[in-house]
Amino acid sequence: MWRTARSWRNRGWNGTVSPKWPETLRLWQADLDDAGWDRHAAVLHPEEEARAQRYRTPRLAQHYRRGRSMLRLLLARQSGGDPARIALRYGWAGKPEADGLSCHFNLSHSGRQALIALAPYPVGVDIESTAHANISMTELAGLVCHPDEQAALAALAPLQREDFLYRLWVQKEAYCKALGTGLQAHLRALSFAPTADAALAVVHDAARPATDVHYVRYWRAAGGCAAAVCLPSPLEPPMVTQLVPD
Repeated sequence: MWRTARSWRNRGWNGTVSPKWPETLRLWQADLDDAGWDRHAAVLHPEEEARAQRYRTPRLAQHYRRGRSMLRLLLARQSGGDPARIALRYGWAGKPEADGLSCHFNLSHSGRQALIALAPYPVGVDIESTAHANISMTELAGLVCHPDEQAALAALAPLQREDFLYRLWVQKEAYCKALGTGLQAHLRALSFAPTADAALAVVHDAARPATDVHYVRYWRAAGGCAAAVCLPSPLEPPMVTQLVPD
């Protein structure tokens, strides 16, 4: 289940590790407030450091650096490469890809939590902290709710509405990230069809062909967060591994 967690400690790169590309979806969650990640800052590209310096607060810049360090270490662990030599490029909406690597990946962070996915197919993830949201539930409903979802929201008890809205938010963001469109898609135009698995839904996007099927899986993540992953097949719930620095 999603709540299961294991630790992985990076042991450094020696250039001899065999490729271990995931044959299925792999997920990791990590604490961005863990200063141990700063020991790996040398793996960052100068362009990533320049991006970090554009953040409006030192803490946000620090979280960006640590998240990118985690991503590079995971990609290196899977490929057997040097984390500092992985060449990242960006799609038109800013989704990163790695030159020369067949693995797809995605990174999301909110508050002190980061979520990283690696998969053999395009994947999107989103994690949102529900503890210190900088948006009201009314604003969030106006941002994410399809008309049918607005009606469903109105029928819920007040205490259920926040969970419902956060679920929609992370599901829709994960879908947009899987497509590589960022939030260019109109979130209120997206809706979901339920499945027999209460945590899994099929995305309905009128702007895309009916044959282009995507699934989103939702869970309550560690650290008081809502999380979702979008993928092109209805996989069983994979395990989320807790990632810690060495």
